[in-house]
Amino acid sequence: MAETSPISSSFQEPQVDENANSPVNTDCEDQPDAPAVKGLNESRTELFTRVQNLKKDLQEWRGKLDTQVKTYREELGELRSTLNTEVEQLRVEFQELRNTLKKQLEITSGLARLEPDSLPSNNEHPATAL
Repeated sequence: MAETSPISSSFQEPQVDENANSPVNTDCEDQPDAPAVKGLNESRTELFTRVQNLKKDLQEWRGKLDTQVKTYREELGELRSTLNTEVEQLRVEFQELRNTLKKQLEITSGLARLEPDSLPSNNEHPATAL
């Protein structure tokens, strides 16, 4: 049995009910439930429109989200690069400080070996030896 939409045209060919072998009128105006069918069709159209709008909103939202993610990743990359540069600079500065302290220790231990008399004795307080 071929069915046609009641909205598709104002003139429709009668269809045959296979069980009754008699023509079935598909014209909406002649059927008692035509207002219900019309309401359902309107509701279907409204729902279709809403779904299309929701799809459009979702695509826009995804686009904005993708843009934000891209921006945040770029910022994170810049921050990571800056942090790596600062960490490397701190390593260099600590190495320089370590080398300076080693040199100072070597000089201090060398001076202590050269001048044992200049060191305060165990009985004297270091502050009073000056």
